[in-house]
Amino acid sequence: MGTPYDALMAAALEKLPAWMHHSEPAILERVRATNREGAQNWSGISPFVTESVLWSVYSFLASPDDYWKALCKALAVGGDVDTTGAMTGAIAGARSGLANLPQEFACRVTDQGTWGYSELVGLGRKLASIRRRTVRDWQVETETRLSVCGIDQCSIDPRNGGPSVDEVPTSQLRQKG
Repeated sequence: MGTPYDALMAAALEKLPAWMHHSEPAILERVRATNREGAQNWSGISPFVTESVLWSVYSFLASPDDYWKALCKALAVGGDVDTTGAMTGAIAGARSGLANLPQEFACRVTDQGTWGYSELVGLGRKLASIRRRTVRDWQVETETRLSVCGIDQCSIDPRNGGPSVDEVPTSQLRQKG
């Protein structure tokens, strides 16, 4: 079984807060250095995942309380700005909330036809109202799955080198009783 995450992306995301103290050109250079796909000829940010995600997160972190500034930073670098703009806008919008988005632009958002602003806001509200699983729910479910499978909880803790709880095959579950 392979690594469940991209090690290069994880390492770069861990370093990103320390990069925030550097100049923007130096940060761009560090972000571009993560590119493994050979897009060095791109002007600005390439369309490859690592660069796009890192630049989007950087743009948000540079102005976490100012949606417009974060979005402008994501776009100003050039290159694949539809991707960086979308990711930065989503992150900054989630932080600031709908009421703090520039309404003259928010009202123009559509799904390219069927759903307009009010339908998308309604969908967002429905999604936000979905009951979130609490830590307690997760603990009860985990303890039940482990006891039914006869598995020691410490043996499946990823911090102890084991698989995550979600990797315990449900096909191994036995009915109690």
